[in-house]
Amino acid sequence: YSFCTLLRREMDACMYIDGQPVSSYTEYKRAVQVRSEFDEEKPYAAVVLLADSQLMFWKEEGLWWVNRVKCELPSRALEYDGGEAAIKASYVGVANGDLPEFFELFEAAMELIGITDCKHIHHPPTDAERAHLEQSDVVLLAGGDIQKATTAFTDYIGEAIKWRYYDGAVVIGVGTSATLLGTTAWKHTTPTAYDTFKGLGLIPVMVGHAAEVPTVVKQTGYGSVALGLHKGGGVLFNTDGTFEPVKEIITEVHYPYTEDRVTTTMVAPPEKGEGILVAVKKLAARMETAKAKKGTGANNSTEREVAPSVEEAEMEVGAVHITRAEGIRNLGNDAFKQEDFKEALKLYRSALLIDRTNVKTALNISFTLLKMQNLPDALKAAHHAMSLSCGKSAKAWYRRATVLLAMGNTHHAKLDLMEASALAPLDSTVKDLLENVNERIEENKGSKSELLKPTTNGVLEVVDDMGLQLSTIEAEEEWKALETVRVTGCWLREHGCKVLLSAMRLSDVLVEVDLRNNAIGDAGVRELMGAGVFGSLEKLNLSFNNITDSALPVFTPDLVKHLDLSGNRLTFAAAAHFCPQTRHPTALTHLSLSHQHPPLRHDSLWRLFPPPASNLQELGLYGTPVDTPTAHRLKMRLRETNCLIMVGSDTAPDQHAPMY
Repeated sequence: YSFCTLLRREMDACMYIDGQPVSSYTEYKRAVQVRSEFDEEKPYAAVVLLADSQLMFWKEEGLWWVNRVKCELPSRALEYDGGEAAIKASYVGVANGDLPEFFELFEAAMELIGITDCKHIHHPPTDAERAHLEQSDVVLLAGGDIQKATTAFTDYIGEAIKWRYYDGAVVIGVGTSATLLGTTAWKHTTPTAYDTFKGLGLIPVMVGHAAEVPTVVKQTGYGSVALGLHKGGGVLFNTDGTFEPVKEIITEVHYPYTEDRVTTTMVAPPEKGEGILVAVKKLAARMETAKAKKGTGANNSTEREVAPSVEEAEMEVGAVHITRAEGIRNLGNDAFKQEDFKEALKLYRSALLIDRTNVKTALNISFTLLKMQNLPDALKAAHHAMSLSCGKSAKAWYRRATVLLAMGNTHHAKLDLMEASALAPLDSTVKDLLENVNERIEENKGSKSELLKPTTNGVLEVVDDMGLQLSTIEAEEEWKALETVRVTGCWLREHGCKVLLSAMRLSDVLVEVDLRNNAIGDAGVRELMGAGVFGSLEKLNLSFNNITDSALPVFTPDLVKHLDLSGNRLTFAAAAHFCPQTRHPTALTHLSLSHQHPPLRHDSLWRLFPPPASNLQELGLYGTPVDTPTAHRLKMRLRETNCLIMVGSDTAPDQHAPMY
């Protein structure tokens, strides 16, 4: 039954404008224009709509019909042995009160088609159930009380189901849950009247029990289209945009603009065995191909020697690259020993292009630049080595300290040497240099005092002063009128942040704090959160400060309206902490989580998208790699939020990793 026949005829009139059905020809034309933008979009996956669960255990031409569900699954990702990955299935039973006996029936039906990795998703789901649902290839929504199902679907479960559909999973709706998958769902208010509300919209029409749909269509108004299911039957919404009745007829009901009455059309299923046999033949061919690949990869040792697995091939290629990079680095070492620093630098950089995560090579580059007296680039190379090691290399801390000493920055050199000493307490070289630096600092004690004062208009601004050393702030009258703090790129670290906060506490009118690129880390965040400066604060920028998930227990985002955490080392779990999707509504109106190191996982981005009721107006997620299919699915999800969400790539404000 052609999608074109059903959708193009007057399905366009089912579009909603500002959440309401169109009620005039002008609105209808507007709806057509909106719909035309998406005419080329095919369904993302098959949707199965069943009047009841009988079809799950029905045989057609000697085959279990549930094989038809398996046929609609996309090709699975290949495992290392060449076979397709196992299929996961989820059962959402909130509508029937999560009764375990119905889940057992679902398991039995899935076992008929070889799917054994099944899980019962309760409401609310546990972390393990969430993880399983987010990876499922088949999701069944059990029938029952539509009010219970609606409550769950407006929460996390509904969002997860839609995302799995956008990602290619087959969604099965049974009974009242099938109604929720259409454009409009309904529940009884009186025996002859229904209360309608917006469904999940996985199919472009309404769907429900055949006895109810004429009344609902009439009540919904002109242009409404619905499919009525009969007992024991169902309908399959295919990926090519066609509706396929299963076992029993379906009733198409629609309310055309041209007539003041509801029209009804009966649509018969395909000839007996036609649908299931064609589909199963295609599935069998695919399984044979996968089986052949699996046999070649796992059972034939001779073939494995000739054609290694994907994992082995990747390891072999990686080993070749590392060996080649190490050889070039050794040539650089030879040139360095001969004091041919220019040639050594060229070789080291070539080696780092091949093996981009080699800390030793980055340190070689920094030392070579130091010997060439190119101190700014030597410091950048030391920063890069520090970033590659995630702050866990004592040699990286030591190397940066030597560059800082050459630049005359004993304050930060001492801090780096203290970190190196903590990582390598028995290293005499680090210990001796630290003692030498302490002596220098003692000799120059009192020769330089950095006293900061805000301007007369209540602004404190210091930009890109990496030699800034804050002393104790005096309690002067000027600090009480402080409104804006912009200290960026000054490498305050924890100590400088603590001193600056002592001044910020004196203000009662502080509105904006910008501490970008100061390496304050988690310790600095803890100091900030305990400083009590949030009374009037509206904007807080802590981007590029090497903040990790460890800061979450003390970080309360409810205290400001604008929060920028770009360029840090937050994981997806931390990002979800700040988004209202997984928390109660907050005061946040603008939030940036762009350019995390490493990038956030794009497969779960939907969990960060705020619901329509959220206060969030702008969410920055730049720098998160998004492939074309995911971007296409995100577009569908973006239509449902009032928030401006920025995803993909852009030019980062700072082209370096967060500074240590």
